[in-house]
Amino acid sequence: AINGKRRTYYRITEQGRQYYREKCAEWTLTKEVVEKFIKEDGGLSGENGEELFRRFRESHFQRAYTLENIKTILCNAGMEYVLAYDAFTRTPPHEKSERVYVVAREKGKII
Repeated sequence: AINGKRRTYYRITEQGRQYYREKCAEWTLTKEVVEKFIKEDGGLSGENGEELFRRFRESHFQRAYTLENIKTILCNAGMEYVLAYDAFTRTPPHEKSERVYVVAREKGKII
């Protein structure tokens, strides 16, 4: 640079390229999963027939588990339950909790 500090140039390493390829593969998989729940529902065309936008309909599936079920699922996945709390009050979860946050960790790991 004429005025100021020298420019810094970077080169992507093979390790960086590999990381990029892994992230692209993750994104592709995520996109494929999301697209299974989205249905195209027509769209809107302009005067010349060009597509102005597409309308999509999304189907959302939700499941509810008891805290005991979650603890079992965590154990089967090699995780261990640490604690749970009501998402809105941050108090211990109760029967009327609409959402519960669960904290877990890999077995044997210390937080």
